[in-house]
Order: sequence, then structure tokens, then C-alpha cells
Amino acid sequence: MGKYHMVVMTGGDEVSSLADGLADLFSETGTAARVVTHCISDKMNQGAIVIAWDDVIPHQQLHQLNIENDIVDYFILESLCKPEEETTHE
Repeated sequence: MGKYHMVVMTGGDEVSSLADGLADLFSETGTAARVVTHCISDKMNQGAIVIAWDDVIPHQQLHQLNIENDIVDYFILESLCKPEEETTHE
């Protein structure tokens, strides 16, 4: 599923084309990342793109997101699912 996940926030009008562009870019460059899904929020009509990374996210990618005008914000999460052996059930 990916070791790290990034959620990229953008305007709702741009989310689909931006998600497709990122998926194409990752495929063409052999980047260890993939677009998991994208959606538009109901309240603020903001777009969100979820990207799974198999390795640490490169600094140049973070820099590019900081200067990209279509990107409102982004945040990074470590794996969304813990390996089964680490999960405890009470």
C-alpha cells in the first residue's frame, strides 16, 4: 500500500487533471509513487489527491509542491495501515 502517504490539496476544478498528470509523471519517470485516489470536498469544493510512496518522499518533490500555484497545501502521513503483527486488539 505504500510506506508514506501524501495528501495534496488543490482547487476542485483542477483535481482530476492534476491527479492524471501526476499518475502519468510517476509512470513515465519510474517514481516509486502512485496516485491512490482523488476527490472533491463537499463543503469547500477543494480537491484532494492521495499519493502512496514506497520510500521517503524526495525533497525535490516537496519543493515542487511548495512552488506550484495549483497546490493549496499538502501533508504527509506515515503508513495508513500498521503491519498485522504490530496491531493489538483489546
